[in-house]
Amino acid sequence: MKTIKKLLVLGMFSLMVLQTNQSVAQIIFGEYQSAKMVGKGKIEATAHYTGVNLSYDGESLFAFNNLGLQTGFGFGERFELRVRYDRLWFKDYGIGDGISFISIGPKIGTKNNKIAFHLPFSTALEEGAGATWFFNPAVLFTVPLTTNTHLTFTPKYLISLQEGDAFEENPLGLNLGAGIGFMRNWVARPEIGLTFVPGEKGSFFNFGLGASWIFGKPAN
Repeated sequence: MKTIKKLLVLGMFSLMVLQTNQSVAQIIFGEYQSAKMVGKGKIEATAHYTGVNLSYDGESLFAFNNLGLQTGFGFGERFELRVRYDRLWFKDYGIGDGISFISIGPKIGTKNNKIAFHLPFSTALEEGAGATWFFNPAVLFTVPLTTNTHLTFTPKYLISLQEGDAFEENPLGLNLGAGIGFMRNWVARPEIGLTFVPGEKGSFFNFGLGASWIFGKPAN
C-alpha cells in the first residue's frame, strides 16, 4: 500500500496521522492569495481557516481543521517575501493536540499581476522531532472579474528535501480561490482545493475562508 493510502486510512480512524506523520502537516492547505503583488513598501496580512476532508476508496470523512496566518512583505513592485504559520489538528481533538508548521519564501510576479511564482520552503515545528524540510513551488494564475473581484487558480507541488521521507511520492495540489474587495484595503478570500498523488487513489479536499488586510505606504 502506498504511503498516501496509509495516511488517508489512518486519518479516518485515529489521531496517529498527526502524531506520527509530520509529513501530513507539510501540505499547505489553501493559498489565500492572488498573483497580484502587494507593492514595494506595503504589507499584506492574511488570516484563514481551512477544513480538510479525506477521501479514499469510496469513503469520505471530514478530518482536519487548520488555522493560519501569512504575511507578504513588498520589497519591489514584482517581488515579495511571504511568511506563513499554520496549526493543523484532528477534528475530534483540541487545537493543542495538533502540529504547527512554518513556511517562508519569495513570490515573484509579472507586470500585469496575472501570473506569479511562489517558492516557499516549509517545516514542522514539533517538540522532540527533527526538522523535515519541503519545497512547495506554486504558480498563481489570476483572472479579474470586476474592479474588486477576481479568481485565482493555483497548481502547486510538494517536494521532500529529505531522502526516504513519507511524502517522497510528491503530491500535487490544485486550488481555486476568489478575491472580493470590501471596505478599504480588505479582501475576502473563499477557496477550495484538492491534493492528491497522480495515478494513486486517495485525496485531500480543502475548503476555507481567508481575510486579507493591505497596509503601509508605497515606497518611492
